[in-house]
Amino acid sequence: MSAFASGIGQRYTRFVNSSLPTSGSYAGLSREAMLAREEALARFAAWSQMRRSSLEPAAALAAISALYDMLPAASRHVALDVSGIMTMHRLLALGFGRE
Repeated sequence: MSAFASGIGQRYTRFVNSSLPTSGSYAGLSREAMLAREEALARFAAWSQMRRSSLEPAAALAAISALYDMLPAASRHVALDVSGIMTMHRLLALGFGRE
């Protein structure tokens, strides 16, 4: 398991074992629902250990090229909106998933 995934799992476990939140995406979830999510995260961590962690650069480039070729020609000229990606980067920089 990657250090990042391990950190998320540990932080999530502490979260589940603490009091339930009153706001945010987990508000109103029962302890059982939180434990079910914890089990799902553990299954994901086990799966992620079994899969190949990276592609050879040539294979990755070929895959990206194949996906790009599937796009309609008109959509290739539309300006990209990366605001969601930037938001995730900011959240990760704040320490989500770290000790």
